[in-house]
Amino acid sequence: MNSSIESKSPSSPSSPTSPNSSSSIVITAGGTYSGSWSSSDPDTPAITISTKEAVVIQNSTISSKGDLILVSGDGANVTVQNVKGTALDPGVAGKRRGRFLYAYKAKSITVTHCTMTGVSYGVYIDASTLTGLSISNNVANNMEDRASDGQGGLGMQRPSLGHFVIIGHSVAVNGGDISWNQVINTPGEASVEDLISIYLTHGASNELPIRIHDNYLQGMFSPANTDDNYTGSGIMMDGASDDLQTATGYVTISNNQIVHTANAGVGVNAGHDISALNNSIVSCGKNSSGSWIATTSAIGVAMWNGYNSSAYFNNYISGTSGGLVRPDNSGNPQIANIWTPSISEAQSNIVGPNAFTNPCITEGDNSLDPESQAYSQWATKLASESQTVGAS
Repeated sequence: MNSSIESKSPSSPSSPTSPNSSSSIVITAGGTYSGSWSSSDPDTPAITISTKEAVVIQNSTISSKGDLILVSGDGANVTVQNVKGTALDPGVAGKRRGRFLYAYKAKSITVTHCTMTGVSYGVYIDASTLTGLSISNNVANNMEDRASDGQGGLGMQRPSLGHFVIIGHSVAVNGGDISWNQVINTPGEASVEDLISIYLTHGASNELPIRIHDNYLQGMFSPANTDDNYTGSGIMMDGASDDLQTATGYVTISNNQIVHTANAGVGVNAGHDISALNNSIVSCGKNSSGSWIATTSAIGVAMWNGYNSSAYFNNYISGTSGGLVRPDNSGNPQIANIWTPSISEAQSNIVGPNAFTNPCITEGDNSLDPESQAYSQWATKLASESQTVGAS
């Protein structure tokens, strides 16, 4: 922690502070904070929150060579709203860019109407018992998990695999909501793994699940993976556990649009009581120059007990639409919409009817036009539901 950190006294929620600071800040008391903060030290977050009292960060701009917001207070209650955050090149070879928000042992996290640019992670919640969980109406552009080369560019190492949302080793005791977020990663300008990952984390019950719905997730790939071994996805249920206290579970995944993935669209690869309903996956497999970005094992939606766990049951997939194209071993287009090796009536792992129309395939050729049309459909959906995304 460098000596340039500036601590601001909190205000009441009805009277936000406006420090207009160019330095980082450590928050040790509850209140509402607004302003502009930055960190030029890759080991110092722009904002550190170290209190159990309720903290609101709003109407702010953040930039950092390290993490943008670090929530370190055990039992923290944090809301971040209408914030623009930009991750900067750390300028140190082998070091990745910062996370928009990292929270450890938090109690309540809300992130809404924020815009994140160039971050390695969007919202990363770890080892938390959450009474409140809401991540909604955010925008993330060109996420980047490759390491800096120390000279203003990027290396080909990925020190850790980035995610837009990852919740790990946690429980949402009242359920949670991850919805109406827009993530767009541009080929050649981004690198990321799973965009939404639920890892050894569960909701409270089928009545109080973690709900992942109505998100637009475009661009799951990494230029650092050039040998067909990319493992990222749009939405992934993950983590090895036979213990129901720690296994992934009680999650609903519905009405999401997943576009342009090099690997998977939706993976129910771990857990119990997970429903994937009415999601759209449109991935044509190639970049704009006609080169394959999809791996030969890419799949639209999967029901696969990837860890051979006894805590894999009561899972359901139905209503998936669109279609995914990948190369076969000879480099020819191949439809790869669904893979369900773990269907089991005894374990209530069931796949209902799906509605793949394979829009990327037309008379034997694959086109990227359906991916562009998917974004147009998203824009129409936002307007029809009176939803807005990102910071104002």
